[in-house]
Amino acid sequence: PWGKTEPSAINYSALTHINYGFGTLHQKNSPANITIDQYYDGARIKELKKYGSQNNVKVLMSIGGWTGSQTFSIVAKDSGLINQFVQNALYFVRKDGYDLDGIDIDWEYPVCQGSDNNAKDPNDSSNYLNLLKALRAALDKEFGAGNKLITAAVRVQPFFDPSCNPMSDVSAFAQFFDFINIMAYDIMGPWSSTTGPNAPHNADPKNSNTYSFTQSIQSWTKAGFPANKLVGGLAFYGHSMTATVDMTADPSNIYVSKSSAIPKGDEFDACEANAINNEGA
Repeated sequence: PWGKTEPSAINYSALTHINYGFGTLHQKNSPANITIDQYYDGARIKELKKYGSQNNVKVLMSIGGWTGSQTFSIVAKDSGLINQFVQNALYFVRKDGYDLDGIDIDWEYPVCQGSDNNAKDPNDSSNYLNLLKALRAALDKEFGAGNKLITAAVRVQPFFDPSCNPMSDVSAFAQFFDFINIMAYDIMGPWSSTTGPNAPHNADPKNSNTYSFTQSIQSWTKAGFPANKLVGGLAFYGHSMTATVDMTADPSNIYVSKSSAIPKGDEFDACEANAINNEGA
């Protein structure tokens, strides 16, 4: 949970990779700047790297996030800003920076959706590809081919085309990514019109929302992304909602009307895994 786990308390034997989030892009006057809290984040990134190296766990810097993707679109459409972004990202993997093992791009999201504060452009996805090419070229030139990772957090459907539809072919992206992490969660929550599962394994045919863990893998592979570069994201938290009907009357129906009342936590991470012993996220 956010801010509650110190690097020294992590069970590294159960992990292969750790993404530290987030370095954010939100400065409209300096759109390529990657912002972190040097005092708080800087110390923990260094600790993570120390313990990660001792336990053969790779540590990556995640750039973006829901509130930290505001200027990705501005950067990706401008070759000069792309170069600035790449140099700023390299600081996290250089010996005289944080000596991390790679960069994780968490642009939420190219073209459409995402936070209302984000800049958006119909050509975001093709521009994203240009940014990846530049980042991969710079990493391989400085550290040798394949010695630093590029990963990404992505939605349950492939990147959007200019019309806000999932692209039918994303194979061109695969050569620049070591793997991508599909965020197969937050499918439903307090923001939804009815109750429903946060992270369903399969879509329920009784519901119009067809997103699920299985569907997400199928969507990306159908669009040409290699299965061996896909990682399915699982949720280690829950969302709480207040149904307006007695759900015990028909336990098989998990999609019922709900009120706006949130019984635990807030609308974004409404019930942490340890919420019984701690406050909601």
